[in-house]
Amino acid sequence: MRFNFKGITKRWIINGLGTVILFLALIVVAFTLITRNYYYRNMESSLQIYANTSMKIFERYQEDNASNLEVALRDYVLNFDDKELVELQLINKDGMIVLTSSGFERNDEIAPEWEKISSSPEKTAIWKGKSSLGEGIMSICVKMGDSYGLRYVSSLKLVEGQIRNVSLIGVLAALIVLFFVMLSNSYFVSSIINPMKEIGRSARSIALGNYTVRIEKRYNDEIGDLCDTINYMAGELGDSEKLQNEFISSVSHELRTPLTSIKGWSETLCEIGIDDPAMTRQGLEAISNESDRLARIVEDLLDFSRMQNGRFSIRLEKMDLLVEIEDTVMLYRERAKKENKRLKYVEYPYPTLIIEGDKFRIRQVLVNILDNAFKYSNSGDSVRLEVADMGADIQLVVSDTGIGISQEKLPHITDKFYRASKDGGIPGSGIGLAVVKEIVDAHRGTLEVESIEGEGTTVIVTLPKKPDKDGKDQDE
Repeated sequence: MRFNFKGITKRWIINGLGTVILFLALIVVAFTLITRNYYYRNMESSLQIYANTSMKIFERYQEDNASNLEVALRDYVLNFDDKELVELQLINKDGMIVLTSSGFERNDEIAPEWEKISSSPEKTAIWKGKSSLGEGIMSICVKMGDSYGLRYVSSLKLVEGQIRNVSLIGVLAALIVLFFVMLSNSYFVSSIINPMKEIGRSARSIALGNYTVRIEKRYNDEIGDLCDTINYMAGELGDSEKLQNEFISSVSHELRTPLTSIKGWSETLCEIGIDDPAMTRQGLEAISNESDRLARIVEDLLDFSRMQNGRFSIRLEKMDLLVEIEDTVMLYRERAKKENKRLKYVEYPYPTLIIEGDKFRIRQVLVNILDNAFKYSNSGDSVRLEVADMGADIQLVVSDTGIGISQEKLPHITDKFYRASKDGGIPGSGIGLAVVKEIVDAHRGTLEVESIEGEGTTVIVTLPKKPDKDGKDQDE
């Protein structure tokens, strides 16, 4: 597998693989040291047994201070049974080697460990080093009286060879483990890097506006969750772009209609002058109505801009809710007559209903909800408005007997740009209920919409009489 040694791969090599290599190296070193110590201890034990045996054998000579000690020592050295395994040497009082179990007389080498026991009460001393020939050896020297000593010498060649073989086995085992670790981890790293590369390519494509891109989900883990999230984001962005395009088209149409009407009536009035009072009045009323409609569209756009920029706010003050309701109802009574619809306002039993709220925003809520109720109902249908005191809260309920909303569309009607009836020829920008929800939320209230397609819709706005301000009581 070919790696690009940067990013996740680099971190894996430095952190993951580097840690494994260091750990395996420590294990091999520790295993080698333990093995070396084990073999050396065994050799020391063997040499110590020889030393203990010789001390027992020559114990009586040392006690009697027999003059024939040297003869006995020479005879013991020359007839040593294990000379093939261990070399036995006779040492004089100066530490010189005078005789070996091989039968050679020597006076050219001093036993290094003799100095440790020659002038001390210790009977034995162990030494490890190299002989005069450069061979690694381990020896133990045993003091025999004041003038002689026996030295057992064992070569380390075989032991060091065994230690070397064990070390090589440990290194080989570590390399095998490292190979499988690299093999498994390389697969694991590639399972991260390859999807991440694909995610990066897809994200760049999405950033360039290609919202049809989808990432294949290969694993049910965090990477798979990330793929699902990006696929969901792409879908949402695509839907959002589609809604925005529809919104722009809808708003363009919404703006064009009143402007066309205003321009047409203006030209008509300019032509007929004041000679036809009835036509003049009709034209001025049309211009006034279309201007109001245009103002509402512009206000919706301004509110939408504030929502997008996080600058949407309210000013809380004491207000009489009934005044705002009655003024709004008066505006829609004339519309109800023109459209042959019935508007019923269930009057509140008391003269006032004082709450804390933004009266301009609450009127905007009423206007938008009533406007939708009239917009989505047919000639002969009815719209009902009532207010109820719920103790700490008040409820505004607007219900109509219009065309209703299907259940699959109902959850989306407060989404920005969403229009429940896109192909029904019903005008609208698609942000009216989104603004309503924003205002209600700012008052710490709730907005509920219930609807049955073909039977009508009910909108329930619940507002606290004294909302928790929490920074919302401020100017725009």
